[in-house]
Amino acid sequence: MISALIFDFDGTIADTYSIIFSCFKQIFREFKGQEVTEQSIFSMFGPAEPELITISFPEYTDVSPIIDRYYELYDQKHDLMVPQQPEISEMLTEFKIEGLRLGLVTGKSRRSLNISLRHLFPENLFDFSIAGDEILRPKPHPEGLQKTLQGLDCSPGEALFIGDTDADFLAGKALAMRTIGVRWFLSNGEFPWREIPDYTFTDLPAFKDALYALTKLSLRANSKR
Repeated sequence: MISALIFDFDGTIADTYSIIFSCFKQIFREFKGQEVTEQSIFSMFGPAEPELITISFPEYTDVSPIIDRYYELYDQKHDLMVPQQPEISEMLTEFKIEGLRLGLVTGKSRRSLNISLRHLFPENLFDFSIAGDEILRPKPHPEGLQKTLQGLDCSPGEALFIGDTDADFLAGKALAMRTIGVRWFLSNGEFPWREIPDYTFTDLPAFKDALYALTKLSLRANSKR
């Protein structure tokens, strides 16, 4: 029986690709005088932002001003560039009320994750979360997912992992977990999948109905529609 839902963050429950691209483009302009493409930024995804910045600016002996500038931009632009997701927030709250444990596994740093959570979701919505700078090996390695399962006190067979990239699906498959791929944000449709998740959804209501079926929960929330 499924007792926990574990989510990726960027592109899965938060439409954050645009702000990430914008902030990286701006720091490249300000500190390197270079223009970078969204595809090149996406190809760097894996390590958390401080490591990405350290790798991208080797000419700087101290990258802390660049890192601080990235987070300053990320916070300043958040309300303008990242849409609120009341339907997702309400859905997650319903599942939590039903008794499911909710987890987050993200490649973004704890600092940017906390900024986004503060802007988008109620406090204490998630029972356990782990950020990219809290692990040694980013997705597709399953380290973060393993630690989240431990934090939620459940086995791989008792959880579903929901994400939007090949790295998410590979991490889940490494633990023999069922994976769900979602594409309800326009931004994440630009990057094709090579890996195939167990289930795919482009529509939030259909995803919600399927989760009720997969988790064998009561249909109390459905009856309220």
